[in-house]
This record gives sequence, C-alpha cells and structure tokens, in this order.
Amino acid sequence: MKISFNTNISTNKIRNNDGYGYGTERILASLRNLGYEVTENDASADIGFVFNQPWQARWFGNQYRIILHPWESTLLMPDWPGMMNEADEVWSPSPLIGEWYHKYNGIVKPIYTYEHGIDSVWSPKPRVVKDKIKFLHVGGEATRKNLPQTIKAFRAAFGQRDDTRATVQ
Repeated sequence: MKISFNTNISTNKIRNNDGYGYGTERILASLRNLGYEVTENDASADIGFVFNQPWQARWFGNQYRIILHPWESTLLMPDWPGMMNEADEVWSPSPLIGEWYHKYNGIVKPIYTYEHGIDSVWSPKPRVVKDKIKFLHVGGEATRKNLPQTIKAFRAAFGQRDDTRATVQ
C-alpha cells in the first residue's frame, strides 16, 4: 500500500535539526518500517497523510485522508475543526491532546494517538538543581504566546518561592 506524504514542503528540504523536522523524519521512517511505500504529493497513493497545520492540508482525489496535527493547546482556531474533519481520521501527538480534540474542539472524525517525541535523541534528562529553577518565556509581545496567562500560571504554580525565576523575552 502506498502512502503519500502530502505537504507544501518537500521532504528533502525538511530541517532535521529541530523537533518538527526530526519528528517528520521519524514518522516517515516508521511508515516505511511498517512496510508502506511512502511517496510525496502523489495523487495515485491509497492514503494521503498530512503532518502539518490544517490549513496547509493538501488532499488528492479519493485518497483515505489522515492528518496528524502538532498542536499543544486546549482550543483550536475556530475554522480548524472543520478543516480537520475533511480528513477520514485525525491523529494527535499525545493522549492529552486527543482528549482535548474530543472534548473541546468539535472534531467528529475518529481521533487516534501517535505518540512521538521521546526517544534516545529527545528524552527527559534528570538534573540536580543547584541554583534557582529558571523559566524562559520567549515571545512576550506575541498575542498567541499569552504572556498574562503565562505569568498567572507561573504565580499559581510557584507563588513567591525563592528558588524560581521567570524571564520574559
């Protein structure tokens, strides 16, 4: 069976030095290891697979459509559930995000979890804290980064503890 990786970015131009590029490479490798022939933007493939934001989904003809949406929020943009419902099934990167899709976002298609992101390259590293625990919030001026909510959450979690510090850029 043939799966078409439907994308606006050629797979040979995917950066492998960041989490998204690395994740894409691992997904493609996993599909190939399972025995699928993986092509790119191929209208003759049996399955169309999108790992991207929903507005960038590219579908061909009567392919079975799968979208894996790498989103980490309790809500989607208002028009995204409709776009995601154009797929035959939706994959989430974690059980929690799959639960959010079911609960809050109006996605009516089957939702499955494809956990990825933790392996020998990207894995939790135990550490001993010898100083303050430091948090960095990048994009303080960007509305979508919601600095007021970040500050509120930080204060709720850590109050006035002396062993923590938050920095905003």
